[in-house]
Amino acid sequence: MPKGVYQRKHPRLDCTRNCEECDMSFTRKHREGYPPQRFCGMHCAAIYRARIMVRARFGDDAQIESTLWQLYWKERKSTVQVGLLFGVPWGTVRGWLKRFGIPVRRKGNTILLTCRKDGCREPIHRLTHAGNRASYGRLCKRHFRQHRAALKRFYKSSAYPGISEEERWLRKAKETLIRTRKLCRSQ
Repeated sequence: MPKGVYQRKHPRLDCTRNCEECDMSFTRKHREGYPPQRFCGMHCAAIYRARIMVRARFGDDAQIESTLWQLYWKERKSTVQVGLLFGVPWGTVRGWLKRFGIPVRRKGNTILLTCRKDGCREPIHRLTHAGNRASYGRLCKRHFRQHRAALKRFYKSSAYPGISEEERWLRKAKETLIRTRKLCRSQ
């Protein structure tokens, strides 16, 4: 053997195997006397380890699937929140949703799930802005209607007290016209 060339004690051998997680075929070199690699990469190994930990805590795949469906769709928890409950990253939860065939919600649907009023557990009533199509709302339908009615009562009573509806409308229209004329003159 020439000088400076290192000879290995355990020569590396080519080994073709199927990944235990995704069942894809892969080729890796491994040393004699050591067990061959079980997974095609770190991603599959991480998923496998997470699933083993979760199985130890929650049971078999069917039980995990039903728990995942319950948390993700029934309780409307985000993948981050579900991951914290299972003790795995949110990406792993996304992978499980895909593997179990559970449909994934669009992004941003779980920011606020229930009405912001104390003690109300009803889902929020989402509104869509007519101009830019933005979605907003933090109250359930019942509280949203109560809020709008209170605003309507406030503006009817305090803005123009003692005047009929037609007179209010005329005054508002005249005020708007005057403001518009002032704006036009200033330009």
